Amino acid sequence: MRAAADRLRVPLVINARIDSFFPTSPLPENQKRADAISRAEAYWSAGADCVFPPGTGPDDLRAIVAEVGAPVNAGLPLKRGSLDVSIPSRRGTPMEPDNLRRSWAEIRTAAGLGAVRLHDLRHTCVSLLLDLGVPPHIVREIVGHSDIEVTMTIYAHASLGDKRAALGRLGDALG
Repeated sequence: MRAAADRLRVPLVINARIDSFFPTSPLPENQKRADAISRAEAYWSAGADCVFPPGTGPDDLRAIVAEVGAPVNAGLPLKRGSLDVSIPSRRGTPMEPDNLRRSWAEIRTAAGLGAVRLHDLRHTCVSLLLDLGVPPHIVREIVGHSDIEVTMTIYAHASLGDKRAALGRLGDALG
């Protein structure tokens, strides 16, 4: 993906979302900050350009910025005020979140992806990782979901081959 965007000279920013502070997060309040910092460090070390912790309050956001040392995308309004956190693009200009969305059709064509929507890549990533035998709790960590239920019920998709194999095993068991 990054190679296709680079060929087209489209600045691509991998913005890793961290769901620790979502209202639906099952984490207790006193664990959310540590969870967000842990996820941010993992994404940063895996090659993300910045991390995005929506729903983070100013104190938690300051802690994430201080601990991780990576760019933090704080583009949404924050609880109880806002912070002056600026995330530059690769060209040094302010990052525009819509850059990738606006350029997606050209990037996906260059990458040979057909009519795939940008968000479909998250679903594909989850399904492929699960097909490769990666444990669900690791997949949840990789995609940044705070609840494994989201990973397994919304993002995981069984392939037609998997469905046929499961029904074949059932048929064999029933004789």
